[in-house]
Amino acid sequence: MPKDIEMHRHSIAASSKSPKRHARFYLNDGNVVFLAGNVLFNVHKFLRQESPVFADMFSLQSDEGTSDEKPILLEGTTYFQFESFLSCIYPSRIWKLDGMPFESWASVLQFSAKWQFDAIRDIATEHLRDVRTDAPTLARQIALAKTQRLDSWYQEACLKMCERGLPLTEEEAELLDKKEIVWISTIRQFVRASRPGTRGYPEDQYAARHTLDHMHRAAKSLAPAP
Repeated sequence: MPKDIEMHRHSIAASSKSPKRHARFYLNDGNVVFLAGNVLFNVHKFLRQESPVFADMFSLQSDEGTSDEKPILLEGTTYFQFESFLSCIYPSRIWKLDGMPFESWASVLQFSAKWQFDAIRDIATEHLRDVRTDAPTLARQIALAKTQRLDSWYQEACLKMCERGLPLTEEEAELLDKKEIVWISTIRQFVRASRPGTRGYPEDQYAARHTLDHMHRAAKSLAPAP
């Protein structure tokens, strides 16, 4: 079990602010109680079937998770992050996932990877990698794909950043490392110089393909090391 996921007793009496039950994910028929942030969640132990991490949690001989007074404390997890994750496990409508913004799906990806819910991780990745040139979340996609070592998505997002017309913003630059900023800026300059009506635009298919190959190689060089 990862070291950053710890189970220990949590005393409600010792808390200066009593936790509250989540309006949606404190289930009447739930059989394990979690505390994320200052919110209690009561869900089902069938989660262990999809995650070796949760299986380890539930295999321990402990009274943690049996009541509101003795919940399993999810260290380093906000209630929003756990709420987003549970939205995939318990959708509002059967067979239809909830519509969620980028930040929610990013939380789902990060914590499904952390807890080794592989099926949910795949679903989150599919939702997040809808890469568009004008996407306001493009830099966040690059940062997230790199963190999760999703190379093909990482390269695709880098290329889209190179192709778009708008320059990097200060906020986007804060999400990228120095090497990425230098390479993306260099490729963007190369792409802009290779467009119709500009000096150096490739006139034949061979030159155009060479340009695209150059972009792919450069973006691939940015991919996170295994």
